[in-house]
Amino acid sequence: MKLLVAGDVDGNFRQLFSRAESILKKSGPFEMLLCVGSFFGDSECSREQWQSYVEGKEKVPLPTYILGPGSPGEAVSYQSLGRDGGELCPNLTCLGQRGVFKTSGGLQVVYLSGRHHEDRFSQDLSSQKTMSPYMTSSDVESLKEMAAKSKEEFRGVDILLTTEWPRGVATHTATPPDWLDADNAGSVEVAQLAVAVRPRYHIVAGLKHFYERTPYRNHQVLRGQQLHVTRFIALANVGNPDKKNRYLYAFNITPLTEMDTQELVQQPPAITNCPYHHLLGTKKGRDVEDGGDSRFLLDQKSLDVAREEHARHTAEVSREVRGTEETEEYKIKQSASLHSSLFSFPSHLTHSHGSPRSCWFCLAALRWREKHLCHHCWRYIHTGSAKGGLVQNTASFYQ
Repeated sequence: MKLLVAGDVDGNFRQLFSRAESILKKSGPFEMLLCVGSFFGDSECSREQWQSYVEGKEKVPLPTYILGPGSPGEAVSYQSLGRDGGELCPNLTCLGQRGVFKTSGGLQVVYLSGRHHEDRFSQDLSSQKTMSPYMTSSDVESLKEMAAKSKEEFRGVDILLTTEWPRGVATHTATPPDWLDADNAGSVEVAQLAVAVRPRYHIVAGLKHFYERTPYRNHQVLRGQQLHVTRFIALANVGNPDKKNRYLYAFNITPLTEMDTQELVQQPPAITNCPYHHLLGTKKGRDVEDGGDSRFLLDQKSLDVAREEHARHTAEVSREVRGTEETEEYKIKQSASLHSSLFSFPSHLTHSHGSPRSCWFCLAALRWREKHLCHHCWRYIHTGSAKGGLVQNTASFYQ
């Protein structure tokens, strides 16, 4: 089936629907139009336009579905509806606060309306009769539970619509957009929701820019079964003058329920890892847990275990290299490595550049406290964030 999706309408109803109508005439019928972001405007012109559609003087050219309000000012336009949404004018329906919308053709659309607000997120607004411009923890958790409590094996959903952006969406991409504040833009909870429901398309708006991310995997390579990919699409605002800054996007999609597994999990040539795994199990995105990713928090116990394991393995490697007879010099070195060095190699295998106690990057220093800089820890090597700055056009190697 063919779908149209649109970004922030901001009350530019005539421009949106006239453009959609011309696409229908040129490319044939579309199943529906999905709108994300701010739909209503606050100008007198937009109010007059809207009244014309409500009274039937102008017509919405195809079935159109919108999200709930994204700001307190916009919430006024939704006062006639409850949290479950409803029809606003002929051929135009508000989906509601959050839920799952299933079409007659089998398409599954998960939607979450409202912005993230720190003070409102923990509130219980389920008893509120009208829709809120803010999403809540209970909204997010109910959608996650939908996936967790699926009677059959959960395969994901076709489309996820959210008012809010997911935090860290540009992670792992080769060229993140320069206008996106990757560390602060978006919501950690929306990112976690995307991991839970595994949409084939995640569509957002709100930042006035078009952005089509490289598809990302919903599985980890060599860990578990292969899953389908997610395509993230952010749409610009209706009425912007830049033709490349697209506010309408058309695509074909076969409902997930009608696809066999082999067809569903086909991987495109360009693909990245999931950008959200490092946010699993966190509330603020600051506490990193092992959500299937290869990162972990390095505590003192794991550091000591790594030191001892390395020392034992070094002895095995050395015996293979030098034979079963160990020199007294090597025995002394090996004993010392259990206490002070994660990287103590036989002298003929190393090139010493000074004491490990003074090395910025060496785990061997007993007073090493910058555990948060460590990403991975193996027997002979560890990787981590740089403790000091790097000089341009200069390469430094530490061993």
